[in-house]
Amino acid sequence: ELLAEALAGEEMVLALGGGAPLDPGASLEGHCVVYLRVPADDLVRRVRAGGWPAYLDGEPDKEAALRRLLAERLPRYEGLAGVAVENPDGTAPAEAAAQAERGVRGWRDRRR
Repeated sequence: ELLAEALAGEEMVLALGGGAPLDPGASLEGHCVVYLRVPADDLVRRVRAGGWPAYLDGEPDKEAALRRLLAERLPRYEGLAGVAVENPDGTAPAEAAAQAERGVRGWRDRRR
């Protein structure tokens, strides 16, 4: 509900969690969704370094569970993405932001 309200307002950047695009109520179609594509090995390293999220509590092999979750979600992420930004470890935040900005501009131009 809050996402729908935010998307109905003026243009902005919203950073959503990985599960948000899976919610049937998250009507992201028609909006420019930027997918930060991170290789699975890099994603595992990042998540492990920041601490395993609560949704993996109870998983005996958290790394395998995270990889399985990514594989399950990947088709939805790819399907929604108007722009995909390659974001492996070592990518400077400014470079990822510049790629996203170029992608969004191109997405807008294609929709005109």
